[in-house]
Amino acid sequence: MNDSIYLSIQNSPRFKELVSKRERFAWILSAIMLGLYSGFILLIAYGPHLLGTKLSPDSSITWGIPWALA
Repeated sequence: MNDSIYLSIQNSPRFKELVSKRERFAWILSAIMLGLYSGFILLIAYGPHLLGTKLSPDSSITWGIPWALA
């Protein structure tokens, strides 16, 4: 393909709209992941007793393992 086709695609309003929607979606997902990660780190720091409780009385697996895997 030649440069004129690339330029016409880049100058297209539909393409610009698609790029802006993609960037907004990426920022939203990044903010969600940052919030989840920060929340998990804060839970580890301030609530280790929550993650240290066993799933059942006879289990050796604690709640921290499924939370970390999720």
